[in-house]
Amino acid sequence: MNFPRDKDHALWLFMFVLLLILVGLFLPVSVKTWEGFGLKTGLFISVFFLLYFFWFNMFSVSPLRKHIQSEPSDVENDNPSDTMGESSWNGFSQAFHWFYQMFISIVRNATAASAVALYLRKGDTLELQMAESESQPSYPRILVQEGSLIDYVVQQNGAIQESSLPAGTCLAGIEDQEICSFAGVPLIVDEKITGVLAAGSKAQEHFSENDLKLMNQCGLVICQVMSVYHRAWRKEIQETLWQTQIEMEKALRETENEMQAFNVFVQFILRLFTFDRCVLCYENQKEGEIRQVFGQIDHLDRGTRFPLDEGLMGWVIKRNSPLMIEDMQKGSYVRPRYYEGEDSKHGFHSMLGVPLGYQEAWGCIGIESKRIGQFKEREKNGLLTMLPFFELTLERFRLARINSDEKNKSE
Repeated sequence: MNFPRDKDHALWLFMFVLLLILVGLFLPVSVKTWEGFGLKTGLFISVFFLLYFFWFNMFSVSPLRKHIQSEPSDVENDNPSDTMGESSWNGFSQAFHWFYQMFISIVRNATAASAVALYLRKGDTLELQMAESESQPSYPRILVQEGSLIDYVVQQNGAIQESSLPAGTCLAGIEDQEICSFAGVPLIVDEKITGVLAAGSKAQEHFSENDLKLMNQCGLVICQVMSVYHRAWRKEIQETLWQTQIEMEKALRETENEMQAFNVFVQFILRLFTFDRCVLCYENQKEGEIRQVFGQIDHLDRGTRFPLDEGLMGWVIKRNSPLMIEDMQKGSYVRPRYYEGEDSKHGFHSMLGVPLGYQEAWGCIGIESKRIGQFKEREKNGLLTMLPFFELTLERFRLARINSDEKNKSE
């Protein structure tokens, strides 16, 4: 069986897959119902597998395939279980990532470009999400700088085609590929630019009007798929959170002391978040006290006491309010976590703290990460969702300890 390998045949195959996706997008079925949502999601997943078996596995010339199969193997040496492992379901997040990867590879083959990249919005700027070139199948994420070709597409708020670029021009984040011509289209959702789909070529006047039209259509598909899969991903997160909460509550019922409860809590929230340190703090005689620590300890181990009006953890307890910091070390002043004068060479940047207690906080949970901007609203809401039963478990141990102390005093 012959498979398309040149630009024209690849374009016809791509348009066929594109037609299937558009049929799914415009089916008169509402995704607000589980039936409609399942139908459309199933169609998208089917298209993914179609791309996998007819493009990813068969196109030995694809750089993506060369990356995954570092050396050729004979048919008799193929392990069927390995293939099944690659196509197994690992959640919407990985499926979405895989779609990006395959989509970029197909666009590059269809346009015969030297490099194709997808940039998505992160805060006030764009970030390289996925890229493929003649020399590499993937690139690390990097923020787009002002004045680049990608920024120019955003500023123009429309498709851009450049036939002759100055020497040394590259796509943002793909510095090893010098390009002479460029085509870029904005990705627009709800009348706002969400990203940019861009392609570059070593040859001048490489991209035609048809290539730009194709990239515009690809941009529409990406926007629609993002909308559907973001909804599916959020539902998956909610289900994962709910299941994790049930399992955690069951495990907490079997704990016998504060340390066991804290270890169980950390074990389960590690399924949901990535962090480098977690602390449990109590209010003790108008001061804060570190009760339990997971991760990096430094000089702030269990038993460390700190004032409530000097650091971030004390602020959480004193104000009885969640606090989320993107970068504690931003600027010339490193904000203390516990008290003024603490060692600032801890390496942590982002921090999320939530209070324990209702009308008045009697403690807090704090998680810290060495990555800038690690915690967002999703992490905060997830932590607040997981907290109540853990809080009740700690309250049970805390009240038992108070009663025991009072009993010992009376005796």
